Amino acid sequence: MLAKLFSSYIAIKYHLKPFKDSTIVVLQKPQKPSYTTAKAYQPIALLNTIGKLLKRIVASWLFKIAKEIGMLPAS
Repeated sequence: MLAKLFSSYIAIKYHLKPFKDSTIVVLQKPQKPSYTTAKAYQPIALLNTIGKLLKRIVASWLFKIAKEIGMLPAS
């Protein structure tokens, strides 16, 4: 099912907006004497895993093409 979905996105050159979105979660850092300052918190971005998978597939596909046609330097 995902293969058909990804194939269609690649064919029409479209990337859904929900795949680009992320959710920011703010967590308290452990053992801080005071949680009244911003330094006592750690923001974490949660990315859409299906969007990350699609990006990885497209990136590996582009890398393979670039390698085949000699666009990458030897180093």
